[in-house]
Amino acid sequence: MSGQKAANSTKKKSSSIFIGALLGLYYGVFYQPAEVPDFSIVLELAAFAAAVTVIMRTWKKKFPFKIIVKEFLISFATFLLFLLALAVRRYAYDLYGKPLVILETTVSGAVLGWLFSRKTLSSGEVTE
Repeated sequence: MSGQKAANSTKKKSSSIFIGALLGLYYGVFYQPAEVPDFSIVLELAAFAAAVTVIMRTWKKKFPFKIIVKEFLISFATFLLFLLALAVRRYAYDLYGKPLVILETTVSGAVLGWLFSRKTLSSGEVTE
């Protein structure tokens, strides 16, 4: 049974990475340069999104504080990576054009897919 569970986990992880890479590819291919990004808003939005996510995932579930902090940090890093990937597209475009934008967003999407494929607290399991 555990062999099948591991295979399903690997399939889920691979699928998440692939979907993330495809979404990143989409964000890269259809990017049109705009104004210079404001990185302070990136940090604020990432912190806000992580806080809301953790509150919703841990509400009334009595997780230890250590787990809640760990979930906040992982969620913050995930949202920060996503928002930074979107913000630095302008610099990648200025540096080398559309090919670098596509590469940057595709790799970022794959990394985000991998982060989102981890076990969740809502299923009652501790994250990997």
